[in-house]
Amino acid sequence: MKGGKMKTVTIKQSIDDFKSRLQSLKKYSPAFEFYIKKINQGETLPRGKYFRNRVAGNKPVIMDEFWIGDNAKKLHEEINTFHKLWG
Repeated sequence: MKGGKMKTVTIKQSIDDFKSRLQSLKKYSPAFEFYIKKINQGETLPRGKYFRNRVAGNKPVIMDEFWIGDNAKKLHEEINTFHKLWG
């Protein structure tokens, strides 16, 4: 401080700032995620901090008729493209 003067600073924080920082601190490992999805639901996961509070198996996928009808043409085109490329 020059001359012994103090300066007051006001800072505002929001919960959104805290949430984004917290999510950036979480570790993400594709290998562990793959392993969790690979084993069957109900089986026990290995010990370790990454596997705490996790459930084995894939998450259920729910599709209704509207989703299928809306995206059927796009899906059909993608499948045809895949078959053309990979035979």
